Amino acid sequence: MTAAPEEPRDVWSLAEDDRALLRQLIAVLRRLLPLAKSTAGLIALGEALEAIEKVRDGAGIEQAAVLSVGAQDGDDAFNEGWFVRLRIASDGIVLDKLSTTYTAEIGLDEVTTSYAVLKPCGGFDGAGVAAWIAEINGMRRWDIAEIKASP
Repeated sequence: MTAAPEEPRDVWSLAEDDRALLRQLIAVLRRLLPLAKSTAGLIALGEALEAIEKVRDGAGIEQAAVLSVGAQDGDDAFNEGWFVRLRIASDGIVLDKLSTTYTAEIGLDEVTTSYAVLKPCGGFDGAGVAAWIAEINGMRRWDIAEIKASP
């Protein structure tokens, strides 16, 4: 999850409801530890946890990152991927899902489903967070799911 440092926001002004939802995210991220099948995955998970904890405590984001939990299956002619993502940046935290399909004839097709966004001024959608948590909990049951990070 290493990326060029962004200019951190000094303060995130969050309501207690937003902080409660961040605490739920922290609990979910901690349960993902078994999916960190590589050192890079373990580091990415730790960095994501640290960033979310800082935001919960009112601090800014120091660097942008994307933590994905998912799987990709197939070969060079056809493959599909399913990724539940946590995108962290100084302008917000985004919870979404990315589905990919690649065919040699057509190329890559991507579909993103957005669940919730937390801006520095607050406003996390509790129903969206719950739906994202349900997606990530479903992904945890997949034997081939793993944690990946990207800048």
